[in-house]
Amino acid sequence: MNKTKADNLPESWIKTTLYKILSENLQPGFAQNPKDGGDVGQIRTHNVSPDGSIDLNGLKFVFPSEKEFKKYTLKKGDIVFNNTNSDEWVGKTALYELEEEYLFSNHMTRIRVNTSLAKPEYIAKYLHFLWMKGYSRSKSKQWVNQSGIEQSILASFSIPLPPLAEQKQIVAILQEADALRRKKKEILEKSNRLASALFLEMFGDPVRNEKGWEVNSLSKFGYYKNGLNYGANETGVTVKCIGVGDFKNLYKIETIDSLTSIQLAQNPSDEYLLKDEDLLFVRSNGNKELVGRCIVVYPGQEKVTFSGFCIRFRKNNNLINIIYILYLFRIPTFKSTILFGGKGANIQNISQKVLEELKIPFPPLPLQNDFAKKVEAIEDTTKQIESSLRKMEKLYDSLLQKAFTGDLTESWRMVRHASSDAAAHHDSKDKMTERKCHSEQACTEIAECVELS
Repeated sequence: MNKTKADNLPESWIKTTLYKILSENLQPGFAQNPKDGGDVGQIRTHNVSPDGSIDLNGLKFVFPSEKEFKKYTLKKGDIVFNNTNSDEWVGKTALYELEEEYLFSNHMTRIRVNTSLAKPEYIAKYLHFLWMKGYSRSKSKQWVNQSGIEQSILASFSIPLPPLAEQKQIVAILQEADALRRKKKEILEKSNRLASALFLEMFGDPVRNEKGWEVNSLSKFGYYKNGLNYGANETGVTVKCIGVGDFKNLYKIETIDSLTSIQLAQNPSDEYLLKDEDLLFVRSNGNKELVGRCIVVYPGQEKVTFSGFCIRFRKNNNLINIIYILYLFRIPTFKSTILFGGKGANIQNISQKVLEELKIPFPPLPLQNDFAKKVEAIEDTTKQIESSLRKMEKLYDSLLQKAFTGDLTESWRMVRHASSDAAAHHDSKDKMTERKCHSEQACTEIAECVELS
């Protein structure tokens, strides 16, 4: 079962184009502003997730005409391709597996394949794999803030096509590994929510303060300082700097390797250098959701400053536990109170005064310390889950790399071939049992995934 073709595919595979396996023409969707009370869901760019599945979060609804409904309906087994998006996301692909008949926007293309030649599940996974590799982006046309893949270009995409039975086997292997990966992600998401749930269990809602904790200003326990403003043309000294872009979904920064380095005319004063257990707040940003976001930093002995779009809080006594404060600001009801003092139109912002005026419940310090100790245990578990997930992601990527070259199913083809030979030479015997054969390598890797889960 050696690969002898010039394209290094198995002998039983063919290299074709998407156009040649279509059952009907590629169909881009239609544009319509979402309307309150719309009666039909419309799949848009954000409804195709980065992991290649349909995500109905934020689904928009429209009022299609009868003609539009008939022309732009998605049915189970259709493939949804993101034809227009930012440079990063153009080309995302998902298989539509829902029973509901939703529509799709003009930034999406519906693909229907000839099922006598190709399994939609296989083609959807391959097209999404091309997006992951960056191939789709390389075939797109760029303009301001957007990229697009023309219909003719999409139709010309090269497809490595194994026989249908082998396509089915490839899909089964990938689905099994993907299910384990998704399960691990769900466990991680639950673990990430656990500390906030523990906060509410121990302390109650900080806005209602139903447990009657003492209320005070955080400024009683420390002080605030706005971040460093610096010029783009400064040179002389290189310093690591935490800006709004470094917050992401983090709640803690313990290593500085990934932080941006900036050039300054001179070293910043000590007041602009961060210390362990400093809290940073997003002071100003065009995205209101980011304003008030809070992280704790541990720079150790490294010199790290913070940008003017941030506010730092530094405690000056040991009467509070900083981890308690960190999770207090992560509680949605409390965070929403911060923005009431925000000002500005285009850029939402808060100030030191807004933070100083916040009424904060302070449970007894031993209880805060007990919470911090439990959070530390949760964080240790979360880190283990994250490590396991990274290994799973690496294994899944390995499976994808092998899936579309024939390497993943090499052993499966050998078993099929041996089975056919046995049947041809021993007509009186039953056909050799066709075992559920993931390739030997795939078996090993999926077994590793199971252990990691």
